[in-house]
Amino acid sequence: MYKSMYDILNKSIDYNYEYQKLWTMAFEKTYYSYNTRHYTLETIFDKFIAHWDYKGTICSTNELVTNLQLERFPTTSIEEALLKLCDFIINAREFILFQEYKINDEADAVEEHNRLFGSSKLIPVPKRLHINDKLMIDLVNELLNSLNYEVIKKDNYQCFIVKKNVDAEEAAKIIEDSDLSSTILQYNDYSIVNNVKAKQNILKNLSDYFEGHKKEITSFNSTLANNISFAINNFNIRHNNVKGKNANDFIKTIKDTDLIILYDKTYFLMLIAFRLLALKEFEQEIENIKKNNFDK
Repeated sequence: MYKSMYDILNKSIDYNYEYQKLWTMAFEKTYYSYNTRHYTLETIFDKFIAHWDYKGTICSTNELVTNLQLERFPTTSIEEALLKLCDFIINAREFILFQEYKINDEADAVEEHNRLFGSSKLIPVPKRLHINDKLMIDLVNELLNSLNYEVIKKDNYQCFIVKKNVDAEEAAKIIEDSDLSSTILQYNDYSIVNNVKAKQNILKNLSDYFEGHKKEITSFNSTLANNISFAINNFNIRHNNVKGKNANDFIKTIKDTDLIILYDKTYFLMLIAFRLLALKEFEQEIENIKKNNFDK
C-alpha cells in the first residue's frame, strides 16, 4: 500500500537514532561561521566559556561535557541521556546568543572579537549562525515535546527542562515575583526528580509565599491550608525536623524515596492553594459585573 510522505514522517520516534543525530549536530556539524572559519556548538561555546557566570571550576567545554556525563553512545537510559544532551544544547546556545549580543553592544566589541576570531570586522549575529542552529533547536523542541517536557528560561541565558504541568503553569502566572514564579516551574526540572535537597529548597521558598497568603487560603479551604501548614512545618522544609527541638522520629527514619513522594504531594497542595488565590480574584470580578450590570 502506498504511503504519502507525511504518513512516513508521522512514524514513532526512534530516540536512539535521534540522539545520535543531535549529538552530531552539536559536536560535529558547523553551527557558527566567521571569516571562512567554521565552529561547532561545542567549539564556539568554548570560545566564550570564560565569561560564563555558572562555570565554577570548569575551564573548557570538554571538561563540562565530562562533568555532565554526556556520552556519544549512552550507557544510561536513552530518555535520561537525551534530556541531558538537550539541556546542554539549549543552555550553550542561549549563552552564546547572549554573549554575542552583549559583545556587539559594548564599546570594546572590536577588540574582543579580534581576540576571539582574529578579525575586527563585526557581522550581525544572525549572519554568523548556520542553518544548523534552526534545525538543531527545532529537533530539540520536537523531542522534548514528544517526551512531555518543555523549556523555561530563568534569566538572560539560564534555561531548565521541566515536565509539563498545567497546574504549575497556571500557579506560576498568579505570582508576580518572576523569580518565585520560575521556582514553581523548576520543581518539575528533570534533573532534580530524585533530588531531596533541591526539592526541599524549592518548597522552602514556596512555603514563605504560602505563609504570606495563609489567611486568604484558609478562608477558601481551611483543611487545605492546615494540611500545607502541617507539611511545611513537619517534613523538614521550614524547620530542621531531623535534629534539634523540632526533630521527629518519622522524618528521622523516613527513606529519601518516600520523602520525595511527600514533597511532591505537598507541592501539589501548594499549587491548588495558589490557584485558589486567583479564583478569589476572579470571583470578585464576576460579583462586580453582576452588581454593576445586572442587579439593578
